[in-house]
Amino acid sequence: MGIAISLLMGALGVLQNTLNKQFSLSLGMQWTILINGLTLSVCCVLFFFALRFAPADALPAIFRPLEGARGLRPYDVLPGIFGFLIITTLPWVLERQGATRVFIAIIASQLVVSLLWDILVEGSAIEAKRAIGSALALLGALVASL
Repeated sequence: MGIAISLLMGALGVLQNTLNKQFSLSLGMQWTILINGLTLSVCCVLFFFALRFAPADALPAIFRPLEGARGLRPYDVLPGIFGFLIITTLPWVLERQGATRVFIAIIASQLVVSLLWDILVEGSAIEAKRAIGSALALLGALVASL
């Protein structure tokens, strides 16, 4: 099921950004980003309250309320900033490079960064098959960009 969800998220990432490119051509980037932000905000508030009032034992552990949760740190806003940069930058890049080139490069970058994250942050050992797979993705991105 995890692979299926990952594939779906990958497809939604492509659709989100290619649709944003299309919308920005007819609405302008300012309206596209504002509509995205408002839609995201409404979805987040609804999701927050759905989780807040759901029985904790019915939720996966990651969605359960934490007892004694720590306070917000300044760098906790980074994922939101990264999301903003993605939805504001990718439509512009897609317009210049095309979806295939852009998303091959994104996949290659995600493989390398996730491999480094697993090693440096999670403390996972380097597996040869993961390193080879990442190298092949980088090679694919290079070939596709020629």
